[in-house]
Amino acid sequence: RDFNEFTLLSGEDVKGLEVKVDGQWIAAPSDPHKYVVNGGLVLRQMTNNRWRAASHRVAMTSRERRLSLPLFGDPDHRNI
Repeated sequence: RDFNEFTLLSGEDVKGLEVKVDGQWIAAPSDPHKYVVNGGLVLRQMTNNRWRAASHRVAMTSRERRLSLPLFGDPDHRNI
């Protein structure tokens, strides 16, 4: 889980991002024309647990190179 409010990831052709759902890891869809938004622990707190912070990981499922360029949304706590 990410601590921050959210993480924005660009889509990729190479699969590997996994999300934990009901105790099992499942592959997240991969599309180079879309973005993935991971909600973090700060977002969970801001929404009174309405939006959960997802446990996620990257599994090396291919020998192809994978480039991740995350953008972390972490606002100053004085502005919230």
